[in-house]
Amino acid sequence: MSRLVLLDPAAPHQSRFRTGPTPEPVHPYTYASVEEARQALAAIDPTVTDEDVLRGYRRNGQGRWEPRFDPAIFPALVDDACEHGDRFRAELTRIRAPALCVRGERSLLDPADLGDIVAAIPDCRSVTLSGAGHFMVREQPEAVAELVLDFLGPDC
Repeated sequence: MSRLVLLDPAAPHQSRFRTGPTPEPVHPYTYASVEEARQALAAIDPTVTDEDVLRGYRRNGQGRWEPRFDPAIFPALVDDACEHGDRFRAELTRIRAPALCVRGERSLLDPADLGDIVAAIPDCRSVTLSGAGHFMVREQPEAVAELVLDFLGPDC
């Protein structure tokens, strides 16, 4: 039997940008040093290290540390949420596999938004992983694996 596991999911129909201005294609958060970036990121992932910052960040033209991904994607993500968000939400109702949504307790995903996703999927339950954030797989790999394996059952 097929099953679906969603880890700290987000959905375009929930994007806060759907009703606001399209963000500029620049990184909104940059840091003067690796240490400053690590301290800021520790709020969402207390296990983050300087090495993690060096892997995921780069120095920009002003000498500040920014994420390695291209911020030019921001307007397209907002356009996608505005143009297709309602359709994407409707597609959640078409999922026929049993589903599990796992949210980290310190996630930026609002519990009500998770509730909306779970309610839209016909056979779905949710679990909040205590002490974890968005990067739960990195923070608590054993706990995530246990949740997923329990959900998948003995045939996995």
